[in-house]
Amino acid sequence: PIVVVNKHDEEGVLHSVCSDEQAGMSLVTNALIARGHRRIVSLDQEGWDYRDAKERVALLDRHLADYDVVRPEEDRVTVKGSIPALLEQLMARPEPPTAIFCWHDRLAYRVLEACDEVGLDIPKDVSIVGYDGLHWPSTSKHVAASVHVNPGEIAVRSLGMLTALIEGRSAPLRDIVPVLFQSGTTLGLGPEVKRRHTDSHFYGEGGN
Repeated sequence: PIVVVNKHDEEGVLHSVCSDEQAGMSLVTNALIARGHRRIVSLDQEGWDYRDAKERVALLDRHLADYDVVRPEEDRVTVKGSIPALLEQLMARPEPPTAIFCWHDRLAYRVLEACDEVGLDIPKDVSIVGYDGLHWPSTSKHVAASVHVNPGEIAVRSLGMLTALIEGRSAPLRDIVPVLFQSGTTLGLGPEVKRRHTDSHFYGEGGN
């Protein structure tokens, strides 16, 4: 018997245990939209070991479309060179991004270190969101906002499924493990929400 761990068999033949990536990217999108972000840049990478990168970016765009947010192609960025230089280019745009989605947390912490290097105040200048819920060793003081995936639960369910198959018992073809969103310290408010909060504070203090 074979159990695929943290990836589904696209042909629907092999059993698998996987985190709920659809729900995870929905959580990312909802968190960004609720905080007023519309100019959202995604950062992915290319390579055989970055198989989830394009999929997560595609899911982000799919969920953003539910809010009538359609991103231009230039907002889908593949990281290839210097991250500090990339950040400077992004923030020099006439309308810079208010949030950056990094397809996994290791990249998110590299981006946070680069933000320190170029003098960006997080989350005031730009919000950073990752994926996986892993706090990588970093010089950044921040904890990245991220979707928390429970690898321990995936391992336990995978072992249970494999044991059932070996013993001839039935098992679901696909077992999907729930995920959670954690705001960390890197997810702030978009400009429109900031403005509403400022106006509300102003009028509440004495205006009418």
